[in-house]
Amino acid sequence: MPTAHTLVSNEVFELNAPPDLVFPLLCPTREHDWIPTWRATIVHSKSGLAELDCVFTTDNSEDGHRTWVCTHYEPRRAIGYTIFSTAGYVSRLDIRLDPYGNGTRVHWSRRFIACSDEGNAWIDSRDPDRVASTTRMLAKLLAHNLETGTMLRA
Repeated sequence: MPTAHTLVSNEVFELNAPPDLVFPLLCPTREHDWIPTWRATIVHSKSGLAELDCVFTTDNSEDGHRTWVCTHYEPRRAIGYTIFSTAGYVSRLDIRLDPYGNGTRVHWSRRFIACSDEGNAWIDSRDPDRVASTTRMLAKLLAHNLETGTMLRA
C-alpha cells in the first residue's frame, strides 16, 4: 500500500459554560450522560474516568470495533485520543478548550489514517461534510447537557 488515505476534520464551536464544566464531560464514562448512542467499555483506568493512558472500547456498525487510548490529558485545557479500528484505520481525536468570555471555545480535530486497503476504502467512502456534521451534532448534545443537565434525545 504505497499511500495511506487520510481524512481530516477541524471544527470550532462555542459553549455557554466554562472549561471547568466542559472538560469532565469529555470522558468515556461521562459521555454516557450526554450522547444517546454512546456505548463505551472501560478496559483500563485507575479512576474509572478519562485520564492519561485510559483505554476503552466501542463498537459501531459503521466503524467496527475500536480501541481508544487517551494519549493527551491536560485538565481543563485539552484531551486527545488515538483510536485503533478493525475497519482498517487509525484515528486521532484532539480536543482543545479555550476560555471565551464566560464560556468555552472548543477546537475539535479528527484525523483518520488508513492502515490497509480496507482502511483506504473506508476513508474514501466517508463524506467530509458528514464527519463535520457529526461533530456539530456532538456540540449540540454537549451544549444541551451543559445547559439543562439532561440528555437531548432525537
